[in-house]
Amino acid sequence: MSTIHLIKLQADAGSTAPASRQLTLGPGDGAPRWSPDGHTVSFTRRGTIYTMDLNGGEPVQLSPIKCGDALWALNNYAWSPDGRWIAL
Repeated sequence: MSTIHLIKLQADAGSTAPASRQLTLGPGDGAPRWSPDGHTVSFTRRGTIYTMDLNGGEPVQLSPIKCGDALWALNNYAWSPDGRWIAL
């Protein structure tokens, strides 16, 4: 089972370990990408792209596009600079 986590690279004062937060429960989540504004993360799950607000909430399927075995398309997707589109 693959999941996506956020890991703070610098430990808080008085802490020896970086903070970590699990974002997704899987299964098979991968290829995370930050939105241009940094408030949303997109990721792939079972051949489909999802988005998730970093302030909380459930993943939302971005579109009905299912790439199936065309994993090369999902591994190379990207947000547009204004955050309104995703290209794959």
